[in-house]
Amino acid sequence: MSATSLRRARASSVNGLDAPPPSALLLPTGGMGILVGPPIAGHRDGRDFLIEFADWRITGAAADVTLHAEDALSKLAITIQLSIAADVLRAA
Repeated sequence: MSATSLRRARASSVNGLDAPPPSALLLPTGGMGILVGPPIAGHRDGRDFLIEFADWRITGAAADVTLHAEDALSKLAITIQLSIAADVLRAA
């Protein structure tokens, strides 16, 4: 293997993600390795710029569900309401 090939192999393993990001996400964030603009943004004067919601709570029934999570470090919270009617998923 040439020196160039070795450098390329090493760079991709060192600088790459440990695992590929999921292909289908309801709320992709930078902490998951998604490198496009986030669907939501929150800031605290430049601190805690990566949002990582955890401890998801789910309430509701089969056709109407509410998801709630918090990021304790950045002190941000999110609530997502999902409903299904006539085979159409609606998120709010």
